[in-house]
Amino acid sequence: MKKFLLSAMALLLGVSGMSAAKQVGLISSDVLAAIDKPVVRKAAAASTPRWDCYYFLGSSITAGNFNTPGTYKLSIVIPEDKAKQCIGSKLTSIVFYMGTSTDSAGSVFITKGLGGETIWEKEITLNLGTLSGNSFNPGENVVELDEPYVFTGEEIAIGYKFKAPRNTAIRSYYPFCYVNEDAISEYCDNAALVTDGEEVWNNLGVPLTIMAGVEGENLPLWAIPVGYDMSSVVKTGEAIDVAMQFVNIGGRQITSFSGFTGVDGVNGEEQELPLKISSHRSGIVNLKTAPVDKDGLYLVNVAFDKVNGEPMETAEAESYVKAIDKGVKRRVVFEEWTGTWCGYCPRGIWGMEYMKENYPDDFIGIGVHYNDDMQETNYITSLVNTGYVAGFPGGLADRMLTANPSPNDFVALVTEVGGEKGFGDISIDAKYIDEAEKTLEISGNAKIVYDRANVNDILAKSQYRVSFVITENGVAGTQANYFAGGGYGLCGGWESYPSSVNWKFDDVARLIDTFDGVDGLLPAVMEKDKEYAFTHQIKLPSNVKVGSNIDIIAMLINTTTGFIENAVKIAGPQRVASIDAITAGGSASAVAVSAGAGEITVAGECAVAEVYGFNGVRVAEISGAGSISVAPGLYVVRTMDTDGNSSTVKVAVR
Repeated sequence: MKKFLLSAMALLLGVSGMSAAKQVGLISSDVLAAIDKPVVRKAAAASTPRWDCYYFLGSSITAGNFNTPGTYKLSIVIPEDKAKQCIGSKLTSIVFYMGTSTDSAGSVFITKGLGGETIWEKEITLNLGTLSGNSFNPGENVVELDEPYVFTGEEIAIGYKFKAPRNTAIRSYYPFCYVNEDAISEYCDNAALVTDGEEVWNNLGVPLTIMAGVEGENLPLWAIPVGYDMSSVVKTGEAIDVAMQFVNIGGRQITSFSGFTGVDGVNGEEQELPLKISSHRSGIVNLKTAPVDKDGLYLVNVAFDKVNGEPMETAEAESYVKAIDKGVKRRVVFEEWTGTWCGYCPRGIWGMEYMKENYPDDFIGIGVHYNDDMQETNYITSLVNTGYVAGFPGGLADRMLTANPSPNDFVALVTEVGGEKGFGDISIDAKYIDEAEKTLEISGNAKIVYDRANVNDILAKSQYRVSFVITENGVAGTQANYFAGGGYGLCGGWESYPSSVNWKFDDVARLIDTFDGVDGLLPAVMEKDKEYAFTHQIKLPSNVKVGSNIDIIAMLINTTTGFIENAVKIAGPQRVASIDAITAGGSASAVAVSAGAGEITVAGECAVAEVYGFNGVRVAEISGAGSISVAPGLYVVRTMDTDGNSSTVKVAVR
C-alpha cells in the first residue's frame, strides 16, 4: 500500500496522533499555536559546531491533558549509536514548551536511558503558557547547564518533570504541549506517570517539544525515513517509480544515499544517489525499477543502507504495484473515516457531493463514522486495524492509497487508478425476501479479464472474495464546521455556514459483511471472461428503518493484496412502504388476490393488475381477472377494479 507516513506540508492540525495518545490516557484538544523553529543558539566559540537535537518538522503545536492526575515525566532519547558519534561533545542546554497549569514547580533531567539512573537534575520554576478562548500562548523554558554533560557514548534520556494536580475538564488547564505530527521514531514521544517512585513509560504517538543543544566537533549523522511513494499503476512495459523521503535530524549535512530496488524478490544493483539535506530539513530520493514486461501485480521493494557512504539502519518499504495494458473500467472506492464532531470533516462531505455530481460512474464514496451516532463499529475498527487511520478526515482509496478527502484529491484518484485499469469486474441485483423487509438477497456475477498463463505469478495465483456494504442516505445529524467564516479557506460553501450545521448525511456506512470479503462465494480458480454467479443474504441492522434510502455496494477484493479490484453500487430495492404510499387512497375494491404454488390469481371485477417484486420492479401486468405464473417469493399486487378503485396487497408465492 502506498503511504506517506509524514509530510510537513500536509499535516492535519488538531487531530493527528489522537488515537495513539488516547491509548496512554491523554486527552487532546483543538487549541493551536504557532512557534518559530528553535533558534540555533551560538556555540561558546564561534568555530564550534552545534547540533540542536529535536524530533519534529512542523511549527504548529497544541496542548493536551492526562486523564489521571499525578506527577509526570516527559522525555526524548539520544540512542547509544548516536551518542557514540557525540563522544567528547557537550550537552549545554535544554529547551521545551509548557502549557497552562496550576502548578509551576518542576525539574529538568538527564538519565542513563529511559527511566534509568539520574545523571543530572535541576529543580526549576516552570514558565507556563496562557490560554484565552482558543488563543494559546505556550511558555518557552530554556535551561542552560552550569556544568555541561560530556557524552561518553552511552544512551541518554533528556526531559522534564511536572505535576498534573487534578483531573479536570480539558479547557481548565494544559500541563504540557506537543507538535501535531506523527511520531517519527520511538525516541521522541516518551511519557511516564510516577507513582511511589515507580515510573511506567509509554509512547504518546506525537513528538514532544523538547530540544537539546549539543556543541563539539563530534556530531551524529542521522537520517530517518518518514515516508515512501511508488507508482500505484503503470502501463505494461514501463519502469516503476519509487521514492523515499528522509529527514536529517542529525548534526551533519547529508550528501548522498545508497540503495536499490527489487521486483518480485529480485533485487537490482545498489546505486549511490547524491542528495544534500541540511540538519532538520527533508529530502526525497528517487529510484526506478527495471521495466515490467507483462500484466501483473508486482511486489516492489526499496531499501537504503548507507548515508554519506557510511552504514545506516536499513530503511526499507515494499508495496504491490499493478502493471496493466488495458483492462475493464474500474470504479474507485473511497472509504472515509469521519465524524460529526470533526470540524474539518465538511471537506469530505463536499468532496463526496462533487464526485456524485461529476463522476457518478467512476467513484463510490463510503462515510465510515467514528465516535458519533452514525458509528458502525465493525467497519471503523477494521479500518483502524489497517494502521492507516490518523487525522480526521482521511481515507483509503481501493485500500491501495491514502488520501485526504476533497474534490481535487478525488479527481486525482480517479485519474490515477480509475478508468480501464481493472483486472476484474462485478455486478449485482438485490431484493427483499421477507415480509418485514429486513433481509436482502443479493445476487450477482464476477469475472476476471486476464489469462492466468500470460500474467506474472502473483496475479496468476490471486483469489477473490466479495465484500458487501450497506450505506444510507439522508441521515439527520449535526456537523461541526471549522470552515465557518472562511478562516480555513473555501470548502464548497461550508464557509458560509455556521460553526454547527444541521445536515442530512449521505453515504453513511451502516453495515459491512465482511471487511476482507465473504469466503466461498467465488471459486479459488477463475477463468478469463467467465461469469461466476453468487448469492448472499444480509440482514439489515436495526438502525436502518423500513423506508430508508439505502444503497448496496459490492467490492471484489484480491485476497493476496487486500486491494479492492473493482466495485459496483446500486440503489436499494424499493420497499413496499414506498409502493403503498403511491397506490393507497382508493375506496374499497371489488377485486380479490390470492397466491398458490407458483402462481398469483386475481378474481372479481378487475380492470387491471400490476405485480411487483419486493425489489420494486414490475414483473407482470394482468388485464381483467386471471392468473400468472411467477417464481416463489414475496410480491406486491396493485389492482384497479372496473369502478376505478385501487388497492395494494402483499402475497407470498411458494
